[in-house]
Amino acid sequence: MNLLGFLVMHITIDRGSNNHNHSADIVTQEFDYPADATLMSVTDTESHIRYANTAFVETCGFSLQQMQGRPHNIVRHPDMPKEAFADLWATLRRGETWTAIVKNRRANGTEHYWVRANVTPVRSGNTTIGYMSVRTKPERHEIEAAEALYREFREGRAQRRYAFHKGLIVRRGLLGWTRLRQTLPARWCMRLALAGVAAASAAPLISTGQPWALALSPVVAALIACAWLEARIARPLARLREQANAVAAGQIESLHMNRVDEIGLIARSINQAGLNLRALGGDVAAQIAGLRHNNEEIIQNNRELSARTRQTRECLQQTLATAQNVNASIEQGVQATQSAHELARAASAAVAEGEQAIGRMAEVIREMAQSNERIAEMNQLIDAIASQTNLLALNAAVEAARAGQAGRGFAVVAAEVRTLAQRSADAATEIRRLVGESVQKGDLGARHADAAVMAMNEIVERVNRVDELNARVTVLAREEQSNVHRLSAALAEINRMTDENARAVHEFEVTVHNTVQRSHRLAEAVQAFNVDRGHDAASRQVPGGWGHTARHENPHDTAHDPQAGGAQYLAA
Repeated sequence: MNLLGFLVMHITIDRGSNNHNHSADIVTQEFDYPADATLMSVTDTESHIRYANTAFVETCGFSLQQMQGRPHNIVRHPDMPKEAFADLWATLRRGETWTAIVKNRRANGTEHYWVRANVTPVRSGNTTIGYMSVRTKPERHEIEAAEALYREFREGRAQRRYAFHKGLIVRRGLLGWTRLRQTLPARWCMRLALAGVAAASAAPLISTGQPWALALSPVVAALIACAWLEARIARPLARLREQANAVAAGQIESLHMNRVDEIGLIARSINQAGLNLRALGGDVAAQIAGLRHNNEEIIQNNRELSARTRQTRECLQQTLATAQNVNASIEQGVQATQSAHELARAASAAVAEGEQAIGRMAEVIREMAQSNERIAEMNQLIDAIASQTNLLALNAAVEAARAGQAGRGFAVVAAEVRTLAQRSADAATEIRRLVGESVQKGDLGARHADAAVMAMNEIVERVNRVDELNARVTVLAREEQSNVHRLSAALAEINRMTDENARAVHEFEVTVHNTVQRSHRLAEAVQAFNVDRGHDAASRQVPGGWGHTARHENPHDTAHDPQAGGAQYLAA
């Protein structure tokens, strides 16, 4: 039966704790993944995952953190027959590789995927230190054949007819002998063929009564041919198988044969493959070491750049705050200047009104001076009249004296008139004095008014100059405010660019960390193929390496139960 051929790996056998009821199929939807994808994982000897490549992580649906250190049976599908896992573990215990088709479940529990798993022990020296599983996508007809056959195993209808042998499906029962064409070693094929030839050659001789010595000649010839074929083919093939297993297990040692026939050329090809793997692993490891050193320097420089960026941003924020304060102060100064400008205009208007009032007052003083002059003129007229009246009274007194007794009464009147004229003359003199003083004071007031007008004019001129200065200060303040606004905008833009730089630095740091993680994962992948050369050192350098034993404890984990019947190793 060759419709299956191969069945896969990494289904960690739950040694004895598998009490699932397989009488009914678990219905899940098949998950499709790229045909060229290669799913790889590495576990320790206790089936705890130490490495899983990106393709495996993406296909199974678990994150790397969920898988790291966990038993590999987290991807096991209940539809897989337990006989496959028992055969897997028995094969790995013998130090041989195992290949088969396996059905795995995804993290969501509602999907499954099929793989062709190739499982091999990983050795360091003579010690098995883990297991490596490399999976590819099988053909559709292989999946359909495996699904039908596994259903029969789950239902208990296939156990009498078929069995697993190193991943192959072989016959059992009455047709069990047919499995020899799949499992019989090459040396036994040659031995049985030569034995048949010897028997066929000796039988006619014995049946015809020929001497036994003659009958033994074909047997001797067959034995000699068998020994020669054993030396030329069987043993070299066994050595080739051991060498191929060693290369697959990570032990890269050359096997030199002094021949260039098919077997010798195959040995050379195996040696070349191992040497290519060693050269590639060594070169990649060296490049990873250099990349790790460069990444560490990049991370350090990025941290310093991040620190400087934070300091720059803080300084910019302080400068921006200062610029905003300056802008606020300038705005207050502009408002104060505008207020002073308005007050200067109001003062200029008030001074102009005062100038007009003083001008009107000076005009009134001038009119008063003119009136005083007219009063002085009238006073002179009154004084002249008083002099004439006094003279007339004196003349009347003289005439009354001449008239004697008859003119006595007229003389009294003349005396009274003279007295009145004298008083009028005194009053006129006093008025003239007062008018003179008034005229002098009026002139002085007019001069003072003129001086006040001139002073007011000068005040108006100075207020206007102050107003012009205020206007210029306002214009300059506006220009300064505009400059501060532009400075603030430039600082804000620089601050924004600094924030973007900070975000870019952070994103770059995340990218570098991702690169570091990828380099670590690459180192783990290289280490999986290079474990024979210092796996202890690698385990110290690579997270999750062979020397790393941390894992998630599971109270139901029966990996160490020797009576569990099978092996908790892989769930492909």
